[in-house]
This record gives sequence, C-alpha cells and structure tokens, in this order.
Amino acid sequence: MEIKNEYNSNKVVVIKLGQDDIDGMLINHDLNDEGAYSYMENEFIESVMNYLPEYAMGQEPIPSSPVKIMPYLREAAKSVIKIKKIDEIKHYLDEKIPSQDWDQEILKIYNSKGIFSELILHFLLREFKNTVALVSKIYFKDSFSHEAHGFDAVHVSADNKLWIGETKFYNNGKKGLKALIVT
Repeated sequence: MEIKNEYNSNKVVVIKLGQDDIDGMLINHDLNDEGAYSYMENEFIESVMNYLPEYAMGQEPIPSSPVKIMPYLREAAKSVIKIKKIDEIKHYLDEKIPSQDWDQEILKIYNSKGIFSELILHFLLREFKNTVALVSKIYFKDSFSHEAHGFDAVHVSADNKLWIGETKFYNNGKKGLKALIVT
C-alpha cells in the first residue's frame, strides 16, 4: 500500500503538540499583504478543499497527477454534497446575519457542522497520519440494549494501523476539552 502526503499541507496546518497518542494542530500564520501576522485561513480552506473530491466520491476517481482535472473534480464533488441548507448557511455567513436571526433549522445544522468537520478530519488523517480511507462513516451496535455507535472516519495507514475518528465542533474550547476528558 502506497500512502503519500498528496498536497504537502504541513506549512498551513502545524502540529504544536505531538505525542504517541495525541496531537494538537492549529492553522499556521504568515504575513498578509499589509505586513501583519494573520492566520492562513484561505490556504487552509484550499488545502481541505483539495480533498473534497476524494472525500465525496472515494479515492478511485482521483488520478495520480490531478493538476489538470482537479478543478473539474472539485466542482463535481461540490455538486455531490451540495444541499440547499449549505447554500442557506453560506448566505447567512456572507451577509453577516446574527445567529439569533437565523432560521432555527439552519442554525441547528450549522452548529452541528457535521460534513465540514468530517471533511477536515479526513484531510488531517490523510495529510498528517498518511492514511487511506476505508470508509467515510461507520455505525456498529455492540449490545441489544444500547444505541448504535458511529465514527466519522475509518482509515488505515501503511504500517497497518487502524484510525477511527469522531469529530465535534465546540464554540468554547474549554467545553470541548472537558467533553473529551469525560468521554
């Protein structure tokens, strides 16, 4: 199995805490056009979007040298996952409409951010753990009296390690860490 860091995004996202069982990553910063430090948000979005075709359609359609065909694959992938609700979220964000004025159904979807966080998880596993996706999402039931459990990513690496990932976004980092510790 050949696994490679396809887009070399390690200049955009950097590992700040690296241990055997935990990594801390953040978006890097650089000088902007005005000469001030700013986060590399656009570069991060571009890096994540490079994986959108693979995430949406699986690895098979991605050619080994995707330079010429990548814009078309990205557009095709966008149409695969594009739903009306995402367009509505984009409208609210583009117009800077306060969240209290959002449609409650749209706000609930935005707050869960499922598809966005799953794509970012896919990107991080591929770029920084050199994995290949086995399945994008999996559910399993381990007893009769409990609900099915789910994971947002199931990947494997060249050293035959299985990577199972779950994503959550929190508005407050402390609450996210507390949830992680309790879980």
